[in-house]
Amino acid sequence: MLSLQAKALGARQSGSPVHPMRLIYELRNLIGDDVTVFCDVGSIYVWMARYFNSYEPQRLLFSNGQQTLGVALPWAIAATFARPGEKVVSMSGDGGFLFSAMELETAVREKCSFVHLVWRDGSYDLVKIQQVLKYGRSFGVEFWTCGHREICRSLRCNGTAH
Repeated sequence: MLSLQAKALGARQSGSPVHPMRLIYELRNLIGDDVTVFCDVGSIYVWMARYFNSYEPQRLLFSNGQQTLGVALPWAIAATFARPGEKVVSMSGDGGFLFSAMELETAVREKCSFVHLVWRDGSYDLVKIQQVLKYGRSFGVEFWTCGHREICRSLRCNGTAH
């Protein structure tokens, strides 16, 4: 169970950008235990694996460190076929989203209904952390923040940005 201390920390986080603990706190309070949650690899995976609690089997799914960047979005699409009518949430970092964003066309064409969250930090953050630890600097991991909302809208999805 999410420790009371961690839950309290998440509840106290405010401002922008949104702290991962606040996202986890709000998400856990917004969704029921019957919602399937898919999480891509990257920094958001580390936070979710540590602090997001799932109370039913096969409701919080990761690739568990297999470096499958971009997998959460296609998994969400598959879940709408495997569990018709059930609620699905998927999430990725902005880098992972760019790996599979065009799959939104498939989701629209197949009338899949799910929510996908994009954690934006303008880099392959987990790779950047590892590079800095090993080499004292990062290289090739930062990118400009593209218009995620515009990508979604161009593919006839409802997208908002905060």
